[in-house]
Amino acid sequence: FVHFGSFGTACLDTKTFEVLWSRQDLKCRHYRGASSSPLLFDDFLILTFDGADLQYTVALDKRTGKTVWKTDRSVVWNDEHVDKPMVRDGDWRKAHSTPLIVEIDGAPSLFSVGAKAAYLYDPRNGREKWRVEFHNWSAAPRPIFYEGSFIFITGFSRSEMWSVKAGGAGDVTESHVNWKIKNPIPRYS
Repeated sequence: FVHFGSFGTACLDTKTFEVLWSRQDLKCRHYRGASSSPLLFDDFLILTFDGADLQYTVALDKRTGKTVWKTDRSVVWNDEHVDKPMVRDGDWRKAHSTPLIVEIDGAPSLFSVGAKAAYLYDPRNGREKWRVEFHNWSAAPRPIFYEGSFIFITGFSRSEMWSVKAGGAGDVTESHVNWKIKNPIPRYS
């Protein structure tokens, strides 16, 4: 599988290099380029599109390339009042992180860090289980899961490291954040 964000995704035969299927209709404006890696889960190829205009996660059937499910990010944007060219262009709405799938209470869960929020989805159908909200964007590092909690970097500007306990429903920002570490936190590692 090769993935170049909105420029295209394809499945190649590793022996013949024949293109088995390709998609070029999954769009978003990456602003600075695509950077989230694809993720294989069961029969799905899961892709993240956190662009300046659209933010969503999509699962494709790995054999055919057809869309199995697509889930838009549910965060409410709060940057419309900011009069800066980069913000108007959508810079505060993009992210670059590759999701992580872990087992929680015997079921697979997909944790994905976007701009302004991190989400837990059911990777079988894309249903959002919960989210935790923050005031950052351009999250790049992949999250980790340790002793029942997700640990992740919130983004590029004013980077923070958060630990969020798995569980809950809806917005769990007030109920499930274990701790936050503010500066100095590396933005990328």
